[in-house]
Amino acid sequence: MSEMGADDAAKIERRNLLARRFRETQIYLQSVKAGHPNICALEGYAEFEEDAWDEDENPGVTNVVQYFELCDAGSLAMLEEQFKAKGALLPEAFLWHVFEQLMDALAFMHKEHPDYANDPEVLKRPVMVHHDLKPANIFLKWNEGDKSKYPDVKVGDLGNVKYLPLGGELVGNESNGMGADPPEWPLYSAKDDVWSAGTVMYKLATGKVQKKTDYSKTTNNIPDLPLHISRALSDMIKRALVSDYKQRPGSGELYMAIKVFRAQAGNMLFRELPDWCV
Repeated sequence: MSEMGADDAAKIERRNLLARRFRETQIYLQSVKAGHPNICALEGYAEFEEDAWDEDENPGVTNVVQYFELCDAGSLAMLEEQFKAKGALLPEAFLWHVFEQLMDALAFMHKEHPDYANDPEVLKRPVMVHHDLKPANIFLKWNEGDKSKYPDVKVGDLGNVKYLPLGGELVGNESNGMGADPPEWPLYSAKDDVWSAGTVMYKLATGKVQKKTDYSKTTNNIPDLPLHISRALSDMIKRALVSDYKQRPGSGELYMAIKVFRAQAGNMLFRELPDWCV
C-alpha cells in the first residue's frame, strides 16, 4: 500500500477544518442561539459550492464562511506575549476581570448560571463542555472603544464542544487545548473546563503551564503563585485546580465566589492597561 502523499494529507486536513466549521455553526444555531455577552457571537454564515478542485476533476465540496463579532483587542495569547516581551506583569485587577468573565461564560455553557436558571433555551439544551480552552481561544473586545476600562472577554472556537447531560461524565481520548489535561483524564465533564480555566489563569499569573504530570488524582501539588499575586486571587485559582474533580467547584459556584469578591473589593485594585498593549 502506497504512503499517503502531501496532497492527500492536505485534502484530509481541509475536510477536517470544514467539518469543524460546520459543527461549530451548528452548535451556535442549536445551543448558543441568543448568545451570552462573554461568548464570541456568530453574526452570520454562508455556504457555497466550490468547483472541482483537483486535476482529476474530483467533485467540489460545500464550503462555509463564518462571520464572528470583531474582537478588536485581540486574544489573551496576544496580550500575554506583549507583556512578556516588555517584561511587564498583567495587573491583578485585569486577572480578576478575566477570571470572572471566563467563569461567567462557562457557567452559561454548563447550565450552572443563576441568571439563566429559568431560561427555556438553556433548560432544553444539554451541557456544553468547551474542551479546548486556552489563551488563543479567549478573545478580547474593547467596551464601546472605551480603553479606560478593561476589554470584555469573548470565549471563542466552539468547534470542539462536547455535549453531556447535567452532571454527566464521558471517557474520551482527546487532549484539551493547552496540553494541560486534568488529573482525571481521559474522563471528562464540565469540571474539565474549570480545570482549563484554572490553567489559563495560572499561566497569566506566572507565565507557566501546569501539566497533568504535576498532580496526582487526589493530591494538590500547586506551586505558590508569585508574591505580586494576592492571597485571595491565588486561593481562587487554586480552587479551580483542585486535583480531585469531585471536590473541584463547578463553574457556577466559582463564578459566584469571584463575583462576590469583586463586588466587595470594588475598583480599588483597578489599574489601566498600558498604552502599548492591544
